[in-house]
Amino acid sequence: MSLRLCGFAQLEIMEQTNKIMEKYLSVTKENNIEIYQELLPYAKGARSTFPDWKCTSPCVFEPKNSMNRKI
Repeated sequence: MSLRLCGFAQLEIMEQTNKIMEKYLSVTKENNIEIYQELLPYAKGARSTFPDWKCTSPCVFEPKNSMNRKI
């Protein structure tokens, strides 16, 4: 997921990965709260928002815009 939720990844890949994460969150919220809590910090957008990620490259679109960029 961290490779696919990056501004350097193709936008369609980012969108699909984000949709999959949303599905995981909706299912685990009801059925497995521990997994839900573990995934939640990674559900805020691009990998540069991940709590344990330190990017070594400058973000082309910035964390806020990488999920909403135009191609």
